[in-house]
Amino acid sequence: HTRLRTGTGVQTCALPISIDDAGCYLAPATGRLMFSQWFQRQRLEWHATNTGSYRVQLAHLGRTQATAAGIDVEARETCTPGTRANGRECLGPSSPGTYGHLVCGELLTYWHGHGMSFDADPAVSSAESLALLGYPLSKEVPFSTPQGTLVVQWFERARLERHTDQCGALGAGGLCTGASYVQSGLLGCAAAGFAPGSRLGG
Repeated sequence: HTRLRTGTGVQTCALPISIDDAGCYLAPATGRLMFSQWFQRQRLEWHATNTGSYRVQLAHLGRTQATAAGIDVEARETCTPGTRANGRECLGPSSPGTYGHLVCGELLTYWHGHGMSFDADPAVSSAESLALLGYPLSKEVPFSTPQGTLVVQWFERARLERHTDQCGALGAGGLCTGASYVQSGLLGCAAAGFAPGSRLGG
């Protein structure tokens, strides 16, 4: 299977909430039946016609759940993808005439530090980060979660959340150093209609 670049599958996708033979569904984009498995944070999909690391992919749950929450996922800030200054970077497709969204501070560190594993190089490439999280779909916004209202930023495959109670000590530039300060939201539970924290056998 495709390996996760940082941490473990539990840390990145969380625990499974469905068995792997219960996720056959019709993919709207292709009209083909696809096998999948739901996890607390994600849905893993088997793309039989792809090769190598691209056979197992993470669903665009960030896009679907952001849209359901009323976020305009087509809106963009007027920043040029690839530009970076003062702890902020504009992330987005590099096509001419396109714009992206600014990702800042700890969220930017998280994006660059987490990704799928495509090779033996321990460093996380932008392509690997993109495969795990996708491009940003919004700027940082307040959002109501079971843990309370958090400042979050939506990505194609994730919702990154700032948990201020997990900030830890302040590091360089006044950034939080707590390992759990930035967390990926439980989008799999929400999209599959399970209660937050649901798990197989739980």
